[in-house]
Amino acid sequence: MPVTVLFNPINRQVEAQRGDNLLEIMRGAGIRVESLCGGKGMCGKCKVILESGDILKVSKTPDKFLSHGELEQGYHLACMVRVQGDCTFTIPTESRIDSPKILLSAEVDLGELDPSVRKYLLETSPFVDSPLLLSHRRITLKGYIGLQPRADDDVYSKIQMLAEREPLTATVTWTNEFPEIIDVGPGDSTQSNYGLAVDIGTTTIVGFLVDLNTGEILGRASEMNRQITYGEELVTRISFARRTEGLNLLQSSVVAAINDVISELTSEADVNPDDISDICAGGNTVMNHMFTGLDPAYLELANVEVSREPIIRKAKDLGLHTNPEAYAYCVPNVSRFLGGDAVGDVLVSRMHRSDEISLMVDL
Repeated sequence: MPVTVLFNPINRQVEAQRGDNLLEIMRGAGIRVESLCGGKGMCGKCKVILESGDILKVSKTPDKFLSHGELEQGYHLACMVRVQGDCTFTIPTESRIDSPKILLSAEVDLGELDPSVRKYLLETSPFVDSPLLLSHRRITLKGYIGLQPRADDDVYSKIQMLAEREPLTATVTWTNEFPEIIDVGPGDSTQSNYGLAVDIGTTTIVGFLVDLNTGEILGRASEMNRQITYGEELVTRISFARRTEGLNLLQSSVVAAINDVISELTSEADVNPDDISDICAGGNTVMNHMFTGLDPAYLELANVEVSREPIIRKAKDLGLHTNPEAYAYCVPNVSRFLGGDAVGDVLVSRMHRSDEISLMVDL
């Protein structure tokens, strides 16, 4: 049976079903509250005040986290409450998660610009129409690249349509890592080639929009890592990932936060998100796993080996709102406690090239 739940003081009304867990309702609606234990009733952080309505308490044990005065005022732990009808709750200040102040500025020496994704303008018919080449989805770009990059089905369909035009003027976006054509479109869009750099922190996410033609940083934006509603500590999130659909929820929540960052960056810079053709992400080992949908459960084991290869996924497979064929490259992890974020810090600082003893501190 449908019910309506009103949350004050944010004046947010959420539709739910009778019997739904209150903390899950809040998570689904993007209402962020403290939950260090991930909703197990063991931390006492997700306090709410019942103003009106019927509820079912799953257990009375969590009442030990509430004072006598709080109980008299109608305090409950959201993780231990199931709604039985229309309800109104107040979220007290101590339970709410507010966006923190995040450092967004940094001096970075990019060195010589050598992007892995480039755009080429084609003004003649460059496509070889050999049935053999077409059947293998490989396209020869005569006089431009000298290679036969592959293309996924969606991009290949665009190529076939454009190849029928005479004369042809088109922009080809390709990555030299594989190599692969990741986009092709009519006209000249060579000046619109952008990259996204993302720092995936346990608490916060920071993104930078970069012009891949010039190296200029066009914008910076940040967002709370929405995984925090499933647990503040990494161990708690790993535990939550074991639940049915738990890993999917964790992955989708961090991607949703990154998409908010992308939306803010592209809106302020007046950039089409489809022109973001390269993505580089860095996070600790657990964050890298959860961002890409890899099960992090084995990371709890002692002396476990972690792959030192970069994790690479297409944006469309992760759900990122960029060019769907763009590749997201996760900076490689080294061990359970030494992730891509630390590796990225070392690379950017170039301390690994210094003859002096160096120390990197990440607070």
